[in-house]
Amino acid sequence: MINMKTFYTAQKCTECLSSSSVNNSTEDEKITDFSMSEMAVPADGELTTEDSDDEIVDFEDMDQPTRRKLMRRLRETPFKRRQSGSPYEPGSELDVAWRSAVEKTEARSEAEKARRAALAPAVASLLADAVLCSVEISEIQAVSLLMGSRLEIGGKVYRASAGGQLITRQLPDESRMVNKLWERLRENHGIDATRLRFDPVGEYQKMLAGAEGRPPKE
Repeated sequence: MINMKTFYTAQKCTECLSSSSVNNSTEDEKITDFSMSEMAVPADGELTTEDSDDEIVDFEDMDQPTRRKLMRRLRETPFKRRQSGSPYEPGSELDVAWRSAVEKTEARSEAEKARRAALAPAVASLLADAVLCSVEISEIQAVSLLMGSRLEIGGKVYRASAGGQLITRQLPDESRMVNKLWERLRENHGIDATRLRFDPVGEYQKMLAGAEGRPPKE
């Protein structure tokens, strides 16, 4: 026999659960409707918000065509430089120093641009001359050569004339110079170069003993 009190209590619980489920469903629908109303899906399928022009991008699921499109947009979008003035109080000591530093930096930049523009014909001539000599040099190296530097490649030394001509010479053979030095030591001081090369400590001891007038150790 069913207890009527228990049956009534179970019925009330069922009604409460049904009411709660309906309310939760209604709230979910409200939240869903609110979220979707704030978003707009354009014809190309890219999701944007009404309050912002920024696209919501899922980089993990992005396919190659979309990735290329995004990279192309980033390359083609011009960079906007912010016009920023002195961060210090106008007329203050820090403001004057800041403006002086900016002026010096801009002056150096303009001087560098003018110098490169003046060297442009000589750089072009030097690069063309290097190609004829089968030598690969960069534009920066060409400018450095024109400013008086030298470049060593494959046992050769390269310099540049003011007009942009590549000047080269062979590096001296160091082994020949060393051999000549040993010959001079042998002729002028009686030093045995062969023994000194293979037994420098023993040979130096013999030379020291001879200078002090005592017999060398065997």
